[in-house]
Amino acid sequence: MEPARAWRGQCEGELQVVAPRTSQLAALERQGEAVGQAGREAAMSVEDAHQKAMQAARKLSNDLTELKMLRMEREDTQRLKQGKATPEDPTMKRLSEMEKALRKASGQVDRANAAVRRLETENAEIRAEMEASKLSTSEFIEVAKPIELIVRDVETLTDLKS
Repeated sequence: MEPARAWRGQCEGELQVVAPRTSQLAALERQGEAVGQAGREAAMSVEDAHQKAMQAARKLSNDLTELKMLRMEREDTQRLKQGKATPEDPTMKRLSEMEKALRKASGQVDRANAAVRRLETENAEIRAEMEASKLSTSEFIEVAKPIELIVRDVETLTDLKS
């Protein structure tokens, strides 16, 4: 075999081997991309399913609450038809307790207001007594001044005589 032909044979053989490998790699890359895309779509589907499940749970919760309220209304209506008194619900009980607390606080405020009025009256009386004391003191001083002047005059006269 000629060396050029041998080399070409080797190259052609290698090309044949390389060509299938590159096509296999390209096919694998396409499959990898397809798998990646399928994974992203699956993740989106899972997220969508999760959101739908959450919406369904919220709707179910709301529906259960509404059903409970409707049942209570039906029971109340049936009791009223039968003439039975309705038992106090927690709201009415709380309202009653709040009214009691309000009455108690109102009584305390009234007692405090009465004490304030009593103290104001006592304060006014004490102020009036103080004013009266000031007046009597000023009257006493006015009366005492002439007496004091007379005493001074008498002392001065006695000093002059001596």
